[in-house]
Amino acid sequence: MPTENRGQGRSPLTEGLYLVHYCHPSCRPFQNIMRLPKEAAFSLAAKLAKENPGATAFGRFGDFANYYPRRLAVDRLLYENFLRLGGRPKEKHPLSFVLQGSGYLKSWFGNGPSYRIRLGEAPQTG
Repeated sequence: MPTENRGQGRSPLTEGLYLVHYCHPSCRPFQNIMRLPKEAAFSLAAKLAKENPGATAFGRFGDFANYYPRRLAVDRLLYENFLRLGGRPKEKHPLSFVLQGSGYLKSWFGNGPSYRIRLGEAPQTG
């Protein structure tokens, strides 16, 4: 990497790329239901599914008893593989982002707000 870019988090490989986080209009951004204690997660999932019956994003919460263990397994797999690759994650349950964005997911999240972060400026762990 050229000297002038060192320490700034930018490289020719990430220039022009960004991460997008989608948020449903009835939610707060940068949250993960899996970071809550199990009982609180089930309670919130039931509330969101009930209050937003037509929202695609909350369909998964309508059957949270099936969603929860699968999501736990996926988060565990991501966490373990990130550790194996030398990462030092601060959280066991990651936030979700999409590289370059997705019109499908924007719609899936009820066309709520979306947040863009340049890939080279994303916070680093470790």
